[in-house]
Amino acid sequence: MAAEEIFMEIKKIKSVAIILIMVVIIIIVNPVSCVGATDRGIRYMFNKPSEDILLPGVHFRVPLAGSIKTWSIVPNKLAIDIPIDSAGAISKDNQIIGVQLVVYWQYDEENIYAIATRYSEQSIVSIHAPARGATL
Repeated sequence: MAAEEIFMEIKKIKSVAIILIMVVIIIIVNPVSCVGATDRGIRYMFNKPSEDILLPGVHFRVPLAGSIKTWSIVPNKLAIDIPIDSAGAISKDNQIIGVQLVVYWQYDEENIYAIATRYSEQSIVSIHAPARGATL
């Protein structure tokens, strides 16, 4: 009886170990990526972008060799506020003037591939920094 119980315990431990190993492998390999409703994606294979623009939904990729980067197409707001004080500009007739400027912009879906291939990720992040709510 005791030997049979030990055998059953070993069998349970093996089953749990196999399930844990499978879960870890699935998490590491993860061949599925999701593009959100307000995003568009570009599939990269060995860091080379594909010309196909991925629409919202679930997309498969090659594990460890491929990736999918998403680009938000939600309109962004860039606000610049120069108050009428010492930070303001002086006009030709010695008047201090200020400016409140708001610019709304978004990525054009058809040009996302061109943006991804022409500009580095760091330059795009530096453009986004003021648009994320910072005022100049």
